[in-house]
Amino acid sequence: MATLYSHHSAIAGAPIPVTMDTVIHLVVDCAMFIVPLENVYCPLDDSKMPQHATTTLQDLLRQRREAHCQALWQEVARLTKDARALGVQRVILFGSLVWGNPGLTSDVDLLLIWDTPLGFLERTAEVYRRLQPQVAADLFVYTPDELTRMAHTPFVRRALAEGRVLYAA
Repeated sequence: MATLYSHHSAIAGAPIPVTMDTVIHLVVDCAMFIVPLENVYCPLDDSKMPQHATTTLQDLLRQRREAHCQALWQEVARLTKDARALGVQRVILFGSLVWGNPGLTSDVDLLLIWDTPLGFLERTAEVYRRLQPQVAADLFVYTPDELTRMAHTPFVRRALAEGRVLYAA
């Protein structure tokens, strides 16, 4: 059992007992990226993390990554279906889901081609309002003419070259 000291004003300086399980759950809840766990040290007593804790942490992170990826893919399917019903001509998935390296902070990146008279901001707002993404999502909504004009830009060129067409009318 180790002790942390709080910086919260109501209990400033009050000791809080912490177990290794607490540290593991704290690391999993705050994980933004993965580091080699054999190099992780327990911040509470400066000792190397025990092997069982390392395995547990790896398992928890893997389970969270798998659940998050599953939620992302389910949302990709729903967004594609709803975009098609909205009249979007093309849906292209790009980013970490296509590149095969999604993590705990990955989102859905979709390029939507929609022939509509709405201006860029109104069109984008309408798509977000109608599709209502249930996970973090970046929806880039362009008309066919805009896409043609922007095809040479690095962002659009990469999305078109490496993206996966999920729907095309």
